[in-house]
Amino acid sequence: MRYIKVTWNHQHPDEPHLIYQEVNNDSQETRKVELLKDGSLLGYASGSAEIGASTLADQLIPSIEEIKESDEFDAEPITQDEFEKVWNWATSASMH
Repeated sequence: MRYIKVTWNHQHPDEPHLIYQEVNNDSQETRKVELLKDGSLLGYASGSAEIGASTLADQLIPSIEEIKESDEFDAEPITQDEFEKVWNWATSASMH
């Protein structure tokens, strides 16, 4: 597994600004948490649930280097522990 934090630089208030991803060894997204620019939860998704506006990607997740090639996105690796903290916060939020 690899864990990625992606910042999407845009001006759309209803689109995610921060995207936390868990990606398996086949480059498939297995869990995701999306936050709006104000830090509020847009939604989260896993193989068993899609909450809010979030869905798992239907295409392979590129490498951090490939993501950063776009001016719109920045990406950095995070630890499993960092991802789990965000995941636990999102899944315990009052959205579901």
